[in-house]
Amino acid sequence: MDYGRFTLIALLAASTPAWAEPRGGEAAVAALFQDIADPAGPGCAASVTQNGALAYEHVFGLANLEQPSAIRADTIFEAGSVSKQFTAAAIAVLVARGQMSLDDDIRRYLAEMPDYGAPISVRMLLTHTSGIRNWDDLVELAGRPREDASGFSQTDAFAIIARQRGLNFPAGSEYLYSNSNYVLAALIVERVSGKSFAAFSHDELFAPLGMSRTSWREDYTRVVPGRAEAYTPGDDGVLHIDMPGENVIGPGGLLTTIGDLQRWNAFLEHPTRAGRAWTRVLTTTRGALADGTAIAYGMGLESGDIAGNPVSSHAGATAGYRAYLARSEAQHVSVALLCNAGAINTEDVGPQFAALFLREQHERASQSESRPVIVAAVDVAGRYRNVGTGALVTVTQDEAGIHFNGGSAFASVAVDRFVNGAGTRNAVVRRSAQGAIVSVALTRVGNSTVELAPVAAWAPGADALAAFVGAYYSDDVQAVWTVAFDGEVLRARGPRGETFLLDPLYEDVFAGRDAYWTFVFERGADGAVTGIALTKTRTRGVRFERRR
Repeated sequence: MDYGRFTLIALLAASTPAWAEPRGGEAAVAALFQDIADPAGPGCAASVTQNGALAYEHVFGLANLEQPSAIRADTIFEAGSVSKQFTAAAIAVLVARGQMSLDDDIRRYLAEMPDYGAPISVRMLLTHTSGIRNWDDLVELAGRPREDASGFSQTDAFAIIARQRGLNFPAGSEYLYSNSNYVLAALIVERVSGKSFAAFSHDELFAPLGMSRTSWREDYTRVVPGRAEAYTPGDDGVLHIDMPGENVIGPGGLLTTIGDLQRWNAFLEHPTRAGRAWTRVLTTTRGALADGTAIAYGMGLESGDIAGNPVSSHAGATAGYRAYLARSEAQHVSVALLCNAGAINTEDVGPQFAALFLREQHERASQSESRPVIVAAVDVAGRYRNVGTGALVTVTQDEAGIHFNGGSAFASVAVDRFVNGAGTRNAVVRRSAQGAIVSVALTRVGNSTVELAPVAAWAPGADALAAFVGAYYSDDVQAVWTVAFDGEVLRARGPRGETFLLDPLYEDVFAGRDAYWTFVFERGADGAVTGIALTKTRTRGVRFERRR
């Protein structure tokens, strides 16, 4: 089968690296993209440069399925969360000019934000340590999920963020990714610079760097010549058009090409004299928690390791668009990947594609390899609640060790101590004097400890379920959710009329089936149900008060 086109370009034959061709050849690249290999379907554009010169280009699939046209190297895609580093760069420009500081309280520029008792700094926004709830989830609770929120604006997003009476956690105490952080960062750029975010980005970043095909999707109805349309397969397996229908930019919304992304990475490695100050701010700022714990996330860039090489990267996904951008400063290699196929996961494929073009470096053996495995029986398996979020965590065990929610094994390295294969996470079991498990402390490199407490399974009867029936209102999202009982099952109903079953997890806590929300019901001193705290991965504890 003719799978796309693979082009090896030697701009300077004598200096083209011997390893510019991917390890494993074209077959290795094809294997990464096999899930979207239909030449009559959507596809990707990818390129690899070394020392700023194009070393490899891979382009396949169609930019538009209704009026078939092939994806080209200069096709425009949306970059999803790869956009965040450009928002952070706009902040870096202002910091380098002395117009603001990363340690400024965000309320200096965004007075509409509540006072949460301790300052939230601009740095906390950019490193996702602010604790601010994720706006995507909030609009879902409000009855306007992103996929249906046609024309949802920056002002709309800011309004619902600023309505939140609580945070996910005290500012600076954890790392938790939230798109709200970069909505606020884009607004700060506007208020400090006096320009629209799109205009400031063009004048200070895109135009000076020659990124002529890059802009922000500030109006989702704007005609963008040369843009690929995005597609995602539905439940029926048939491809459907899947385009962003909102005007929120900052956390995402960058329209760009692989060529412009390569210009960007080349500039970060070799900035002009005028750009050195702000690129230094952007590329050397590392995140940290308030207690000094270092995290991998910097200013829209994540530090990691690929093939033993330190790499700065970010993946992205918006609607049916997928993206990945990575840079290895040690090997002067940059990898850009843009797709209009929602079926591909660039968080996985991107690093694997990059690994094909990076020389393997000597990797130190993980700490777990030198630790003896204790083959003693343990009794850790069971049901636990995440004390911070209320979510259920199921722990299983086998000969490899223990598993949290079916994940990779944590091997036993001492009595009641376990470590994952990469040596980045540890689990410590705490017991009472009688030997009963009190909690499991799950520590993660670059984040705070997660405490898990044992909970018993719960099978409430009809009377117990009927006690939760009622209407619940949240001022945070200005919406009413109702809970009904039909004599057999408990069912939640949202403001759009959507309904889903509530499955009991443990006492007073339910999972919204197919909704990814955990419902933690609250009771008053008399034992009566008074409210619900709704929690999702990036949004915790949105409280709904019982009205009837």
